[in-house]
This record gives sequence, C-alpha cells and structure tokens, in this order.
Amino acid sequence: MVSGTLRADTRRVIRSAVFIGLLLSLAPVSDAASQTVLHESSLTLEIWTERDRIIHPEGSPEERLLQELRYVVSGMVYGYRFAYTPSWGDRNVAERFLLEPAATIPWGDSAATTLDLADRGNTVYGQFMYNLSHRQRSLRSRWDSATVPDSSGSGSANIMDGYSGKIDAMEEAIHQALRVYLRGETRNRPREVTGAILLEEAPRVFIDEGRYVARVDIRILIDTLLPYETF
Repeated sequence: MVSGTLRADTRRVIRSAVFIGLLLSLAPVSDAASQTVLHESSLTLEIWTERDRIIHPEGSPEERLLQELRYVVSGMVYGYRFAYTPSWGDRNVAERFLLEPAATIPWGDSAATTLDLADRGNTVYGQFMYNLSHRQRSLRSRWDSATVPDSSGSGSANIMDGYSGKIDAMEEAIHQALRVYLRGETRNRPREVTGAILLEEAPRVFIDEGRYVARVDIRILIDTLLPYETF
C-alpha cells in the first residue's frame, strides 16, 4: 500500500465526498501509474494527481481524484459508444473519432469507498474500491468472453491542459487501440465504424517530457462497419 499521510482535514474532505471504508490490501504502485485489481464483485483502483497550481489552477486534488474515479469506473462498468471515420486523403476525408460514455456512475455513489490517501512529493495518490451491483457484474460479464476481441493502445496530451489533458490522453489511447484492431481485421479502409468499447482495467498514466502518456487495454464490439462504394 502506498505510504504517506494526508492532513486529517484533507482526509475528512475526501471521505465525506466519497463514503465509508473497508480496508483492502494492494500491491505497491510505481510512480504516477494507475493500478487495478479486478474481483467478481468489486474493482480496486489507484489514481493519482498533481498538486501543481499552475497545471491545476482550480479545484482540489481530492476533487480531481473523485472526478477521474467516476470517469474510469464508468468506462470499466458501462463502457463507451464510439463512431470512427478513418482519414483518406484521396477522397478528402478527414479522420473523425467520437467517444462518449454509455452511462455514468452518479457523483457521490455509495458503492465507492476510499481505501487510502497518500502525499508523495507533489503527487497525491488515492486508492478506491467500487462495489459492483448484480446488474453491473452482469454487464461486465458479457464482455468477458474469448469471442469479444481486445486491443491495446497508447495516447498522449500536453500536461499543461491539466485534468482535461489527462482524459484526452486516455481517449487518444482508446482511439489508437481501435485503429490497431481495425488494421488487423479489415483489408479495405472502412467509411465509418460504430460500436462499443469497454476498459478492461484503469488506464495506466504517467508523465514523460511534459506530456501525459496513457496506455489502455480495451474490449471492442462492432455494430456497423460501412464500406466505401467503388472508387
């Protein structure tokens, strides 16, 4: 478990914002990289954020941890809907990738628990557990099949974009994972692809040369794959 403590008042802030706790052990985390422990009835995640007021001029680190927790857990439980148009210069087609949550867990969801908080230099780490309802377990189990393809990808964004930049890096990693999958599955460039994506675990995010770098593992379900007419 990550060592270190936060002031008592800071602990009270985040506990009141997230909820009542059960304690669960978790392997030590490498610097600035999310970890996930998956269990049939719960998800355990570690999320980090910087205290830097230049990068994050508004809001507290605790608020950002909860914001990211909500975003990531939603992606692991409900997934995202996407629409993707690959670029094609000869046809003057620009690349387009739209991604939106299929559903979002509510703010202040009582299924979430704060396990631990730790200050390490300029970084605040939070460990959280999210208890899955029967319906949520059923939703995730539909993806847990050898017939549902998977893929991995990396993305990055400027660290000066703050919290939104971190999310942008995750979504670019999802975009790239989808592109990797489609290149292996389709011989001809599609006109448009739509479907659903699920995060297998929390994105692994770190900082490199002034950029957030995110790596994701996803599951993919294709709804439509529209070809071009004869050129």
